[in-house]
This record gives sequence, structure tokens and C-alpha cells, in this order.
Amino acid sequence: KKIPSTTAAASLSTNSSAHHNKNEWKVGNSIRVLHNLNLIPLHTTGLERLLYQIEQNDPSLRELILDGITTPPLPSSSQQQQPLSFKHLEVLIEAIGPNTSIKKCSLQHSQITNEIASMLALALVDNTTMTSLSLRGNDLTSVAVQNFYSVLNSGENRTLRVLDISNNVGIDEDVSEAFETFMEQR
Repeated sequence: KKIPSTTAAASLSTNSSAHHNKNEWKVGNSIRVLHNLNLIPLHTTGLERLLYQIEQNDPSLRELILDGITTPPLPSSSQQQQPLSFKHLEVLIEAIGPNTSIKKCSLQHSQITNEIASMLALALVDNTTMTSLSLRGNDLTSVAVQNFYSVLNSGENRTLRVLDISNNVGIDEDVSEAFETFMEQR
């Protein structure tokens, strides 16, 4: 018997091209709905498999593309999907910290707040392999940028080279420019 719970739109797709041969997690409008998503207790559905891959440092998972993951579907969407819950996102971010396989993570246009960004900043203390993180077009303010600066300036993380915070209207322009200069000098 299935127990109803939160659902999220997600799919594991294989991306093959002349330059890339890797698995990517992608979230978006044309992706199927996962049913009975509940990380506590864990079931063997898509998001739980992703969490397992992250926790096990699956070498095939080099890019984690979660753009729009917390954005609700358009009202005209025929899919019955809900945005990913804060708790699910928190569990994923906690798993990213010690991960040693993910090089690129993107959470563009995902309604990421300062609180979630702070969790990501703390995850970077433990993460020694991620080189690129995109938080473009979210709900961040200058406070989130200061948290990332504190972690990255402390020397705890020496691998992150790109942190895209563009198109976050709550970030002061001078803070954004100063952070961009800081990242260029890393």
C-alpha cells in the first residue's frame, strides 16, 4: 500500500555528446513526477536514488543540475507536481558537503533563500571537489553573499572557483561587485 507524501518533479537523464558523457540530475517542466517521495523513511524512488548517489560519491554524478527545483509548476501544467520541500532540500545540501564526485552544482531560479544559502556555504567547508555553484536568479540578499565570503575567505574551501549570484535583486550592487572581484582573485 502506498502512503501519500510530497512529490517533486525530477528525472535522472543521461547526457551524451562529443564533449560530455555523464549523468545529470535535471528538474524542469517536461520531467515526470515522482510519486510517494518521502526521505524519512527513505524509499527507492528518484530523489532517494539521487541522495544515495550523492552520499556514495557516485563517480558518474559530476554535475548536479537542480534549476527550478523549488519553483511550483505553472498553473497550466498538466502534471500534478509540488515544489521540493525545504526539508528535502536541506537533506540534499547536507549530503553535498562531504561529497567528492560533484564538480558543478546549479540551483538557478529555485527560490533559494538566505537560510538555504547559509546551509550551502557551510556545506562548502567540508566539500573539497566542487568548482562551480550557480545560485543565479534566487531570493538572496547581501547577507548570503557575506556568509559565502566568510567561508571562502577562511581558507576552509580552496576548490570553488565560480559562484554565480547574479540576478538576485536583494544583493546590493557594491556587495555583488566586491564579491565578484574576490572570486576572480581566488
